[in-house]
Amino acid sequence: SGLQTPNTDIAANVGVISQANFSILAEDLEPSIFPDPDSNTLTFTELEITVNIGDRFNNILTNKQTIYFKTEWGLLQNSSCVTEDGKCSVKWQTGPSNTAPADHKNTITAYAIGEEAFVDANGNNIFDDGDTVFTDNEEPYVDANRNGIYDQGEQIIDVPNGNDPAGNNGVHDIPDTFFNGGGCTHSSLCSTVMPSVYVWDDVQLNMDGPAEAAARQ
Repeated sequence: SGLQTPNTDIAANVGVISQANFSILAEDLEPSIFPDPDSNTLTFTELEITVNIGDRFNNILTNKQTIYFKTEWGLLQNSSCVTEDGKCSVKWQTGPSNTAPADHKNTITAYAIGEEAFVDANGNNIFDDGDTVFTDNEEPYVDANRNGIYDQGEQIIDVPNGNDPAGNNGVHDIPDTFFNGGGCTHSSLCSTVMPSVYVWDDVQLNMDGPAEAAARQ
């Protein structure tokens, strides 16, 4: 009755989430929540927010991983989900109209424990002295103004990282300049403090809908 048949098309793969293969998707990026951009009158809307995960080898991860979510505005029916066959979803819905962002845009951030991505120059799937380029993750946050940079006043997501191993300093932490992840043998760039890191991604909803969004451009 409540049981689901496993997806036998996906090979079992137990591993670690790579920043390179962590993505968040929304059921609709341009929901018509505020059909009149000059008014805060809204249409109640519920959307599915989905995260897909994979490892550094570009394989879907089938072991269970917990994904966490934060939203700039609106309500999350659950603040986390557990992946199955490399993905999981939560429901997001509209909040009170009088607290909506003035620009009628909303950012949702997803994050989970994983490892940083790197350019594998010598193709051995290990970050070693033959590699120099990697994504040095900053602490996740909710990018309310959608400029790709943490700005004072934006919602901090306080998690353990190389600059704050306890994850409770109450400030946004910048990258630690070391590779955080397994499979690291580099002589000088492997983190000795944090062998993992929070990987993350965000998605922006344009809540005026496609017609109004086009009219504003």
